[in-house]
Formats: sequence, structure tokens, C-alpha cells
Amino acid sequence: MDDRSEIARAAAEAAARRSYGKLVAWLAARTRDVAGAEDALADAFAAALERWPRTGVPAQPEAWLLSVARRRDVDAVRRRLTGEAARDHLQLIAEEMGSYFGSGSAGVGSALSSAGRFLPPNPLPRSRGTPPRPTAPSPLPGGTSCGTSVSAALIMAAMVSS
Repeated sequence: MDDRSEIARAAAEAAARRSYGKLVAWLAARTRDVAGAEDALADAFAAALERWPRTGVPAQPEAWLLSVARRRDVDAVRRRLTGEAARDHLQLIAEEMGSYFGSGSAGVGSALSSAGRFLPPNPLPRSRGTPPRPTAPSPLPGGTSCGTSVSAALIMAAMVSS
């Protein structure tokens, strides 16, 4: 290990000894999720050990760790909300496809319900307030309101279920 890596590791260890409990408490107070706060802080320490040897230890390592952990926590919430929005959107598509194709198409609902795992991460807008509600999808799988990522997820789900 070279000197820069040793210095970064020593700085991260010192920051952990001095401030770990305080940083977790601050993050958990904002989110009311201690486990999520610990996960975000662990990701921040991993990022510090990766980045600090290249860029140097920041003047205020605790502030840097807190900023990175807070961003990681926000990203996790966005991913969760995006997944929930996708699930609702896929349910709407399944209902529309069921009414379009009729009840004889039994595999459509199960393919759509498993299609959510194939959707790429799509973070919500960074503006404050409630996220936009999904619009009613087109009854056709390739419809314009469906979007290409939803159509791709439908294709992937159909391939896996067959």
C-alpha cells in the first residue's frame, strides 16, 4: 500500500472513531431509519477509501462523509419510490392489456407483474413536492405512453416467463 492510501485509511479510521455515532444519529434523525443511515454511512466510508487516495483527504472529513451518506440515503429513497411507481404503472398496463386482449390471455398479467425487475433505475425529478403520477398507458404494448423502458421490460418478462 502506498503512502496516500495509508493516509486516507488512517483519516477514515480517525473519522470513524471520532464521529461514527454522531453521523449515524444525525442521518437517522432525518430519515427515522437507523439501518438505512448505517448503510449510507458505510457506503460513504467505502467511497472515501476509494476516492481520498486519489484526491487527498478533505479538510473536514466528517462533513464530506455526511454529505456523501446523505446523498446515498436520498438515492436509496428515490430508487424505492421509482420502484413503487413502476409497480403501479405496470399494474395499470396489465389492466389495460387484460381489457384489450380479453380474459383468454392469462400469461399477460404474470408477465407484467414480473416486468418491474427489468426496469432500469429512473430517478425521480430532483424538485421538491410529490412525484408526478403515471399517465394511463396505451392498451398496446408498444403504445407511446408506455415508454421504451416499460416496453423493454415487458419483452424481457415475456422472454423469461416462456
